[in-house]
Amino acid sequence: MANHFRISPNLVMGVENFSSKLKRLTINHSKKVEAWIARKKSKQEDRSALRKLLQSTDRELLDIGITRGAVIWASKLPDDRLGTKELQKIAQSRHSSNLSSKGKDK
Repeated sequence: MANHFRISPNLVMGVENFSSKLKRLTINHSKKVEAWIARKKSKQEDRSALRKLLQSTDRELLDIGITRGAVIWASKLPDDRLGTKELQKIAQSRHSSNLSSKGKDK
């Protein structure tokens, strides 16, 4: 004679809820890991670009609107900031100020 047992609807609902929560946690965790990997990759690319800039001459750096000191400063920024982005801001600022000072010379 086979033993028959009933599975409580509450147990089934509890397992389904647990499964659903586990799936959401896994998806959220995966997204966080993907974002972390993307940030690390971006920082590696940033450091590589800064190393290349440091190989430039002072004249080349000045031509793009930055100094060697700015590149060194940018290379020491914390991981949550990209040095190349900060250098772009510096270069754009210098470019804008150069344009406005040329306009005053006329």
